[in-house]
Amino acid sequence: MVAGSAFAVASIDELFCRGRLLGGGNPRTSLGAQSECDAIAGLAGVVIFLALGVVAAGIVIAWRARRRAVLPDGGEGWRWGEGAVAAIGIALLATRIPRYTCPAGFELDGDFALCISPTARLGATGHDVERLLMACAGVAIGVAIAAVPRLPRSVAAAATLAAWFGGMGWLLSDTMGGSFSPM
Repeated sequence: MVAGSAFAVASIDELFCRGRLLGGGNPRTSLGAQSECDAIAGLAGVVIFLALGVVAAGIVIAWRARRRAVLPDGGEGWRWGEGAVAAIGIALLATRIPRYTCPAGFELDGDFALCISPTARLGATGHDVERLLMACAGVAIGVAIAAVPRLPRSVAAAATLAAWFGGMGWLLSDTMGGSFSPM
């Protein structure tokens, strides 16, 4: 529900092609040509509709969960849901690791995985293994949260919240954070 609301609010300024909502100057010039503005507005509309669907699903889940009796040790369905949320959060963190990096003084050409400077060209360092290992670790942590009955619920809840807000927060900051920045 919170993530859907954040995506919807962050996409409003792109929907109307206003650039940065809180930024100064002429936002139209920062977006480029009108065709780019139209494409951004169309994508923002799709994001807003999907985000509103997520918000509606969150409201339904919260409403139904409110009426349920709570078992002292929690139910199986909630444990697996919590594990899935943690795994998705860590997978989102894995997407934030850059695919290629270059040493200082070099510029990355992502199309050819080259590090280019005025005097030399090097192969860029790939991070696919690290990204895959982090995603696998996310799945393992999610399964552990869901399947290990000895794990205290407070620890599982804290790990789930940290994974979700870490992954989703970083993703929102990288993708839509500039629209809330005053600069």
